Amino acid sequence: AAPAGVPYDQLMVLQPSRLQGTYISGQVLSGTEPIPLRRARIEVTRGTWSAEPVLTDDQGRFSIDVEGAPPYTVTATKGGYIVATTTVRQPDVVRPLVFGLLRGAVISGVAANQKGAQTAGTRVVAKRLDPPVDGIPTEYSTTTDDRGEYRLAGLARGRYELAAGFVPQMVIRDGKPVQDLSRGPVVGITVEAGDQV
Repeated sequence: AAPAGVPYDQLMVLQPSRLQGTYISGQVLSGTEPIPLRRARIEVTRGTWSAEPVLTDDQGRFSIDVEGAPPYTVTATKGGYIVATTTVRQPDVVRPLVFGLLRGAVISGVAANQKGAQTAGTRVVAKRLDPPVDGIPTEYSTTTDDRGEYRLAGLARGRYELAAGFVPQMVIRDGKPVQDLSRGPVVGITVEAGDQV
């Protein structure tokens, strides 16, 4: 009901303003050109607490509510790009974040055993050989599909050691069950942003 003496057509609904420090906002852009990235996923955590993830709008902007005192870890992800992570401390909570996501490289192929047969369920690992950088994983891994194919995406530029090994399984050797932990050859590979190797 309208307050006494105020017609309905003159009512205004006021949205309560958000208190500074109760949310983190910002924008996600392509790192090579200042183009907004829509539908990038933003996650915020603090210890064991995590906010409900949000997606950026058409201008790459986001706003996400936070609980408790900083620091917060904020992560931006988008398919085809390198994951970006930053830490937001108390003085920075009120400043909008700007993420510049770089295109990630892709390494794909087929894992085969010593006889040349494609192998399903094979673990493939790309271990980063360059010095560690905050927010960039030191290792990427996947498992081959039913055709022995694998795809590692979102890799940062740099040097990697690529190895394939079977997921531990029990096999019979000389009539006795043993665990097979065999690993294939190790290959060195260097990738640049956006490469598809």
